Amino acid sequence: SIKTSWKFFHNIRATLPNRPFLARSPYFSRTKLAPTSFATKNFSSYHKMETTQIAENQPNLPVPLPSEEPEKAPAKKVTGKRKRSQRKLKKELDDVLRFDIDQVRKNYWSKLEDKEKDTNEEERQNPFEHLQEIELNIHQLAASGEGMGIIEENGWVVLVPFVLPGEKIRARVYRSCWGYSFADLVEVLTPSPERIAAPCKYFGSCSGCQFQHLTYENQKAFKKNVVKNAFANFAPNVTGLTINDVVGSPMEFGYRTKLTPHFQKPKSAMEKVEIGFAIQGRRQILDIEDCMIGTSSIQKGYSTMRDYVFENKDSYKRGATLLIRETNVLQETKDENGEATYEKGYITDHKKIVTELVGKHRFDFPAGSFFQNNASILPLLIQYASDHLQASEEDKIKYMVDAYCGSGLFAISCHAKFDKVLGVEISRDSVNYAKQNVELNNIKNCEFIVGDAEEIFKEVQFDGDESAMVIDPPRKGCSESFLDQLLNFAPARIVYVSCNVQTQARDLAYIHKKASESAPENPLPMYDAVDITPFDLFPQTKHIESVMTLVKRKI
Repeated sequence: SIKTSWKFFHNIRATLPNRPFLARSPYFSRTKLAPTSFATKNFSSYHKMETTQIAENQPNLPVPLPSEEPEKAPAKKVTGKRKRSQRKLKKELDDVLRFDIDQVRKNYWSKLEDKEKDTNEEERQNPFEHLQEIELNIHQLAASGEGMGIIEENGWVVLVPFVLPGEKIRARVYRSCWGYSFADLVEVLTPSPERIAAPCKYFGSCSGCQFQHLTYENQKAFKKNVVKNAFANFAPNVTGLTINDVVGSPMEFGYRTKLTPHFQKPKSAMEKVEIGFAIQGRRQILDIEDCMIGTSSIQKGYSTMRDYVFENKDSYKRGATLLIRETNVLQETKDENGEATYEKGYITDHKKIVTELVGKHRFDFPAGSFFQNNASILPLLIQYASDHLQASEEDKIKYMVDAYCGSGLFAISCHAKFDKVLGVEISRDSVNYAKQNVELNNIKNCEFIVGDAEEIFKEVQFDGDESAMVIDPPRKGCSESFLDQLLNFAPARIVYVSCNVQTQARDLAYIHKKASESAPENPLPMYDAVDITPFDLFPQTKHIESVMTLVKRKI
């Protein structure tokens, strides 16, 4: 019986010795937190350590951290197969990081390949102790924004955040993988002339921004180089590409229309709730009172949400990820031309409807769905897409297809240049909001349909030679199935908008490969990338939007 079974297992448990229950913390934790904030007072709630003041003549340098090691619990004696002299290092390497590491080795240690021939790669050992402090020269920046230094004796690469090329630094190694390590910035010994003082007091600790210590012009130059390297590394079969200068955001701060801060419920009622974003390199949360890249409405909503959580923390079981999204609230009064007027507000419920204004068009969509988060640069992005979808007035393209159309941003914004526009999306909810937005804007030549991922263009009745297409996929890029269908549809022009330039370059390489390998009796079209322009939708961060125009070759 069930009762008997319960007693049976209960009796077995009663015979076992009592052992403390060991559970891994929901957050990855190191032996010792090593903050790199340039304003150490921000760590007072979770760090109790001595600090020193920053010298006025050294702008934006981190406070040196104490060098003493924390007390360690006595190690348990292990025998047999469980005994290990060193933890096995992780060998998996992100492709983007692999290219960056290979490049820094190639540029700054030309004899690396010869030395590797004499080294058993399987036996390569981590040269650092846990939390070991080292001095390092930074050679270049990775696409992630981290500085890369190299240990010339063995080619080991160390990645450190908040540094610049040419700087000599002191860093503390906290995690090692196979051939490279991650370290916290402890002190900048020799600062770069390009280093500036970051305006945000949380910079150097918060993981949200990577480049506040760099002028905006230098940020754009770095991001252009990231795009250039992405196509060189992930589309080596496509040559002759030209990368244009980055189109900068009109607003360098106060531009972001959406924030998603996090918090965890404290273990005791006496502990403070820390609401904010992840600490750089950790999963712990840094308590942040305000975010400089958020709009004024977002900052107001963030402050209100913090107060609400402080007062109602007992209602949360584990914590939560909050949502604050800017919206435009329709006012009863109209302007002097009789047009509707709006005021900025914010929404904290992901199911509520947000109203966004882009140029002359209005877009409504759920607060939890995807929409570009920098309204100040959106008109420039839309204008670029509109200009490049059409070849010329003499060779006018009749139709436009907006794949991954979402709530209809590109289809509605560019509709005036085409006889008919069709938006395709696999999400039925997004299609429904796109249809509502067509009605809101009184547009007659736009239609939206739900497409099957396996046959996304099945319902598209346009001739490819008379069509232009916008694709704006998620970070993972386009699937090979989608690209195969795209080549079979064969539009005359394609504007590919990407938030991940590495997957964009990969997709371009796939398009060229499939076209060049297609059978002569049934050839697939070849496309030329006639324009690649990066747009900086996220100043102060590592992120960059890349917009590429592809034109089908005429046979």
